[in-house]
Amino acid sequence: MGIWTPKMVRTLAAMRAEGHSSSVIAERLGVSRSAVLGKADREGIPRPAAPAAPKTPARAPREPRAPRVKAESPAPDSAVEPPPVVLVPPPPPLPSEPMRLETGGCCWPLNSWPRGDGHTAIFCCLPRDDGPYCPKHTAKAYTKAPVIVKSLGPHLRMASRRTA
Repeated sequence: MGIWTPKMVRTLAAMRAEGHSSSVIAERLGVSRSAVLGKADREGIPRPAAPAAPKTPARAPREPRAPRVKAESPAPDSAVEPPPVVLVPPPPPLPSEPMRLETGGCCWPLNSWPRGDGHTAIFCCLPRDDGPYCPKHTAKAYTKAPVIVKSLGPHLRMASRRTA
């Protein structure tokens, strides 16, 4: 089901040899640019040589930069005192067993426990809705599956007509 006539193929080869672009050839033949590229590839018609890039004049060599001068650091005997050191106590160790939530907070786990590396579960703990989760996690936990309605088969259509 080719649209390519022998005359079109000859025109394609001639225009390509003259250096016309594929877009110009496609417009002249009334086909797409992709059709021109594909036909030229299948027929083995070489691409026109790319035009030589214009020569740019060589740049003059750069002048050497002046060396950078480092800012002088303050003298070591200056009266600048280091900021005070604040000691923060380490956090209490986490229990190795999971704890039950008895605070009435959301039970949505925020990490994947148990991991076997001594970490415990971390929960959302925001105020609960009617169930075990906060409103945000209730919406996430209790989503309804989308209803897929398929057309009734011919035997069910007939049965529905009989009952009506």
